[in-house]
Amino acid sequence: LVHLSCLGVALMAVRLPVVSVFVLCMWLVPPLHAIDDVRIQRSVFLLGPTGVGKSWLGNKLSNAKPFKSSAKSASVTVKVAWHNSATKLFRQVFQGQTKEQDHLLDLKVFDTPGLGDTEGRSTQFLDDIITDIQHEKPHGIIIVVQNTRDTSEFRLSMAALAECLGEATLQQTRRIALVVNKLPTSATMEEDEVEDTTQHLVQLIQDKLRSVSELLNLERDFYLAQVVGIQMDSSTSVDQLRNIIASMPDSRIDTSGIRTFTQVKQDGIDALKSVEGKKAATERRDRDLEVKVHNIQEELHYYANSLGGGAAVAGLGVATLGAGVVAFIPGLNVVAATAAVLGGYNTMMKISLEGKLKNAKKELSDFRALGTQGMAETELARLTKFKNRIDRLQQEIDSKGPSKKHDEF
Repeated sequence: LVHLSCLGVALMAVRLPVVSVFVLCMWLVPPLHAIDDVRIQRSVFLLGPTGVGKSWLGNKLSNAKPFKSSAKSASVTVKVAWHNSATKLFRQVFQGQTKEQDHLLDLKVFDTPGLGDTEGRSTQFLDDIITDIQHEKPHGIIIVVQNTRDTSEFRLSMAALAECLGEATLQQTRRIALVVNKLPTSATMEEDEVEDTTQHLVQLIQDKLRSVSELLNLERDFYLAQVVGIQMDSSTSVDQLRNIIASMPDSRIDTSGIRTFTQVKQDGIDALKSVEGKKAATERRDRDLEVKVHNIQEELHYYANSLGGGAAVAGLGVATLGAGVVAFIPGLNVVAATAAVLGGYNTMMKISLEGKLKNAKKELSDFRALGTQGMAETELARLTKFKNRIDRLQQEIDSKGPSKKHDEF
């Protein structure tokens, strides 16, 4: 029925038993497949701390209210939930054709429990989320944060998430997006006597991009590449986020290298205690670096052959935050969001990815040049550094109050 509504068919609500609605859908759905529209099917997971607005964003993306939202510090969402929706994105006139063609986004949104949960459930939530990602194999992942200081719980969760997903997944430019939610409104900035509100928003988003990328253990040249800012009094940017989702690859994420945090910890323990575990960890690292190179090559091929990005949304501007990073800023008029700018963005991404590919190939080559023993020692050093980081953050969390039960790494 949502599909019909998006296609402009007038609908009238009537009281019908649920069974009758299902029967009705069986008759209505088949003709939709014959409609000459561009239908884009996508599935995304919303990840982020408690209280940043993941459920609110999921409701906005769904054009409905399937998810219960709250700004409380304790997570309202305790299980992964999903909802299907259909939204008309934009209309495009194809060369040589007189008619317009609709672009309909068939979107499945997964709302997830909060990472950085204040009741000590973050790692259990993360295991549940990763298990569902492995099962669903979504097209992309959206990390939702807000303009506040990162807690120890959130920093621990981001470090764990990075190890669960692996570098290869995080380097898929079009699959991973960062949303900075609850940015200050124009009225708030005026009350605070902010002189340049546009630059203030750009700086807030840039700071959060750097913070989250570093928490994900990404080096400067490999920061997250797509950022969307959303102000507290506006949901305009949600439309741009839909376009970003629609531009994700048609194929789904390869989840074969993704692990739950429980598995990550067990693999780390095995690597530090046994020869077999050390060998498995070294092979896993080599494979991750190899797939990372492959994924960057695919991204480079896309941008090198792309004729222009999707439509930009009115009321948003496009800003570049360093090489290979684009941000959609509410009210930014410094650079108009035109096809020419988006074409320039493709060129910028191509140049940036060429640099990333060169660095990724060198990283893989240098790793293999160490030989079997050197590769194993390097990976053990990396795992030890990761373990120490997790332990330190857990100690910070425990020192704040009653110790929460957690597994030893």
